[in-house]
Amino acid sequence: MGIGILAGFVLSGPAAQAADYLTARPSSQTFYINGQQVALTAYSISGNNYVRLRGIGKAVDFGVTYDAAANSVHIGSTQPYQEEVPDVPSAPTEESV
Repeated sequence: MGIGILAGFVLSGPAAQAADYLTARPSSQTFYINGQQVALTAYSISGNNYVRLRGIGKAVDFGVTYDAAANSVHIGSTQPYQEEVPDVPSAPTEESV
């Protein structure tokens, strides 16, 4: 029984370290576009910064769209940024009930 507990501790150590290494934490990194500081929400994962593509698109004014049918993201450098319209089902009305 003691060997099983010891083996569990030995095997769980690397898994816990890997999970900690892959944990997303808010990044305190400062971002600049053309010399101007911009506020972007970023996360640090394994020492790398990750920023939402839509956040960058908004900051530099390029189009970002998602095609759910094709499960693809399209970036349009010649298209202006447009706010994402969430797919929210409409509330039931008296006529639809």
